[in-house]
This record gives sequence, structure tokens and C-alpha cells, in this order.
Amino acid sequence: MTKNGERIGNGPANNFVSSLQRIGEALGLTHHHLCSCNEQAERISNSLNVSMKDTSYSFGLKQSWTHSWVEGRSSAQGAPVLTLDPWKNKFEVQQ
Repeated sequence: MTKNGERIGNGPANNFVSSLQRIGEALGLTHHHLCSCNEQAERISNSLNVSMKDTSYSFGLKQSWTHSWVEGRSSAQGAPVLTLDPWKNKFEVQQ
């Protein structure tokens, strides 16, 4: 997404620029906005569910009141939980 110009690596800056771009879209001044944390997480989740369909993992969107990230869970006993947060540039493996 960064390479394609859909996000920038700094989450708070990304949201600020995205908000300005959305105002520009509403005013007809621009036709593009950076992806929000929710849009980034949705894209990662969808992509992983397609690319890893032959594994024991499934990926879903997790949300708090103000933020979204991806969680991967395996049907295999004892497999780690994977947490991916593109907005925070974070990947965690939890045993």
C-alpha cells in the first residue's frame, strides 16, 4: 500500500493527510485519499485470507472504538495468534 501511494508509514500523519484529502474529495478538488486504519486492515485481512487459504489460519478484522487491526488464528492446536497492524507498522506473534 505504501509503494502504491495508498498510505504513508506514519499512522497519525496518514490520518491527517487522509482527512484533508477526503475534504478535498467532498469539494471536488481531489479524487484520491490515503487509506484509513480500517481500510488498511481490511485490505490486509482480505489479502491474507486469499493468499493463505491453504493453511490452517484465518484472518479477521478486530476493532476498538477508534482503531482497526488484523488478527490471524489457526485451527491447529497450540499455533500462535498473529496480530498485524499496518497503521502502526506492527506485526506480533503471540504464543
